[in-house]
Amino acid sequence: MEFSAKQIATFIQGEIVGDENATVHTFAKIEEGIPGAISFLSNPKYTPYIYETQSSIVLVNKDFVPEQEVKATLIKVDNAYESLAKLLNLYEQSKPKRVGIDSLAFVAETAKIGKDVYIAPFACIGEYAEVGDNTVIHPHVTIGSGAKVGNDCIIYANSTIYHDCRVGNHCILHSGCVIGADGFGFAPTSEGYEKIPQIGITILEDHVEIGANTCVDRATMGATIVHSGVKLDNLIQVAHNDEIGSHKLPPGYISALRKEGVKIEPFNGKRHFLSNVLRLNFRNHRKLVVVDGSTAFIGGMNIGREYLGKGALGYWRDTFIQLHGPSVQQTQISFLEDWNWATMSKSTPSTFPRLCWDITPQPEDKTVLVLPSGPADVIPAWKTTIIALANRATHRLWISTPYFVPDEGVMSALQAAALRNVDVRILRPERADHILVKLSSFTFLRDLDTYGIQLWAYKKGFLHQKVILMDDDIATVGTANLDNRSLALNFELTAIVRDPGVCAEVQAMLEKDFYSSVRESLEDYNKKSLGFKMLCNLARLMAPVQ
Repeated sequence: MEFSAKQIATFIQGEIVGDENATVHTFAKIEEGIPGAISFLSNPKYTPYIYETQSSIVLVNKDFVPEQEVKATLIKVDNAYESLAKLLNLYEQSKPKRVGIDSLAFVAETAKIGKDVYIAPFACIGEYAEVGDNTVIHPHVTIGSGAKVGNDCIIYANSTIYHDCRVGNHCILHSGCVIGADGFGFAPTSEGYEKIPQIGITILEDHVEIGANTCVDRATMGATIVHSGVKLDNLIQVAHNDEIGSHKLPPGYISALRKEGVKIEPFNGKRHFLSNVLRLNFRNHRKLVVVDGSTAFIGGMNIGREYLGKGALGYWRDTFIQLHGPSVQQTQISFLEDWNWATMSKSTPSTFPRLCWDITPQPEDKTVLVLPSGPADVIPAWKTTIIALANRATHRLWISTPYFVPDEGVMSALQAAALRNVDVRILRPERADHILVKLSSFTFLRDLDTYGIQLWAYKKGFLHQKVILMDDDIATVGTANLDNRSLALNFELTAIVRDPGVCAEVQAMLEKDFYSSVRESLEDYNKKSLGFKMLCNLARLMAPVQ
């Protein structure tokens, strides 16, 4: 197929310098250009070639100024390399695609095959496997039973997707890669090493590309996850239960924000590694927004696509509290402390953020404390708060947390409250994003059930809210969980409100959440296999670092 300079410029939104009717039908490096080819110039060291290239069209950045005559037609764009990538994708998509299932392929009767799929000779699609629309399966590919492959994927020859694993949309698996191989877990015994069955899966999210002969192990339990947009090169191993980050916030995005005047700083980002070696397990877990010093938001919500229901866990349940009045100033102080830490600022007039400190109390103001907590506390503020609420409660203590791995002090306070006939309930998600935390929490069932403490599992989606309701008097909404990280390692922020009206709203909210939940029983846990219980206890041993 041939494309004119005018057609190409329209597609990539470029500016033509030269003959708009010049046509191309292939691609070539600028130093190897031929008539009818399109090339690009991005690296300055290749600039001399633009004056002698035989290519008909050359993509250049908008700031390129030729020092002599250029024979080729130029198309000026913001980023020549990115524009070339768009054109290559367009070229690839224009190629005719094969569809259909070859007679020499094996497809199980229970497998589900989408529209316009191509399955090459000697490919094997197992029982109850699923292949999405427009996906191409090359020869000698194996897709195991119960595995799922999304739409518009390319699975090259000799690749294997093990049983029950998940591959998202627009993924590319190069030859010989293995998705969901055994996690290779063993437990030492007196008689040697006993194999630990790897019963988890591997999940590749959308737009993932895996290089040739790369292996992504399946999880012991839960999932090994490669997040959206990740590109893995050839000959890599990703171990069981690892999680590979996403391109969701690429450097270019941050650069664009900074270019427009947005100030962005990473936590601990400016500190030398050696200065942080004793803080490797610390993190800023605070989620807060302050607007003009007059409005603040505190809660569990991050800025992420999971809140649109596009994450691996589906519907995401979370809670924020909106504050006005003097409590906003408390929130602002917490932000300023974090900002000064991140920037290593001495708070000089030139570095101090422009913030509003005007306070206008109103008659309708409630009693609010904005409580920062973290590893710098002389007294552990969040742990002390939970224990104090448990000791003060007279008839109700409801706690919603995605991670329930309390330490001995917190557990004792909850048990003491239950012995006083306080209605103590713990609400956690049925589905877990951190499998070790979920397994650990099962081991607390006996400690809870013996004292009459109820453990509830939220079933509607993933529960991420951090909320406590004590009696009809005090409610908390914040970022802190009931696990070791929040109790001892994370920098957290919690709004503590003392007001019957607010508590009534929180009560109604939690009652609705309980309606979407099921109570977990010790009896159900006791019916689990010995192997499962052993894994739960092993997970609890790792509670301090979860």
